Amino acid sequence: MIAEVSYLVISFILQRMRQIDGDLKKIQDELNDKKNSLGSVSKSKESPSYLVKDLGDIIYNSDINPDIYFIEKLGSENLTTMIAILHK
Repeated sequence: MIAEVSYLVISFILQRMRQIDGDLKKIQDELNDKKNSLGSVSKSKESPSYLVKDLGDIIYNSDINPDIYFIEKLGSENLTTMIAILHK
């Protein structure tokens, strides 16, 4: 009887450990994907092309007043600001 209970407890612990291990591997893969994405954005900051360049620094660190031009600053739940960069 004690052997059966201990076997059930051990099998439950092993099953739970496998599940946690799988979850951790999934989180690690997602983290690596995010790191790779961040690395490509960081590299593209030096790029002269606006197709791959992160424009956040240009937009948010310029003379544009976000309180006037960006709808998010007005507190709208239904609207969002979209900025389009067009080639001449």
